[in-house]
Amino acid sequence: MINNHAIVVIGPPGSGKSTLAEVAREKGYHIVTVSEALDKIASEEEKAKMQLGLLAPDHLAHAAIMEATPAPHEASKLFFDGAARTKEQARMLIQMLFNQYQYIVTLIHYTVDREVAEARMRRRNRPDDKPKIIKTRLDTYDDNFVATYLYLKRYCNNSSYTIDGNPSPDIVEYAFLQKLQEEYQKFALQEKRVANGQLQEA
Repeated sequence: MINNHAIVVIGPPGSGKSTLAEVAREKGYHIVTVSEALDKIASEEEKAKMQLGLLAPDHLAHAAIMEATPAPHEASKLFFDGAARTKEQARMLIQMLFNQYQYIVTLIHYTVDREVAEARMRRRNRPDDKPKIIKTRLDTYDDNFVATYLYLKRYCNNSSYTIDGNPSPDIVEYAFLQKLQEEYQKFALQEKRVANGQLQEA
């Protein structure tokens, strides 16, 4: 049994991260969707910029994360979708999860080819999924990815996985469940070692 466990997913916009979110929901995870919280707290001017494919300012994104994240006693298992789009956002997220809430954090790097992400966004038929805006979103992700990913990986070194998001949803779902099972087994082994250590000391 994992208590206070957070899954942080980093991947390009339109890549299909919602597939993982639905699987996590079925496993009892509370889904923290930052975009929904941003819609509630962003000004009309800020919303207009985001609709053009630009990122929310770091302070606003963090405020949205704080708004959308329940306290540990309300939800002990969290899944973050789109919560760290820059290195600074990653820093604030990790500080909240590690220092404030003391969660165990698992990082999922969700990879997908650029042309696949573009095609998936075009199929969504959303008003803001226009070719120029899609390009801006993907370019912005690429510009921030390395620094953001490396920062997150530094704090989740023993719980960091890569999932190929290019295949069909059922294959992606299976891969995610496999990684989740690996985490559960790892945590169970750690708990057993701690218990054995405590028994020996007693």
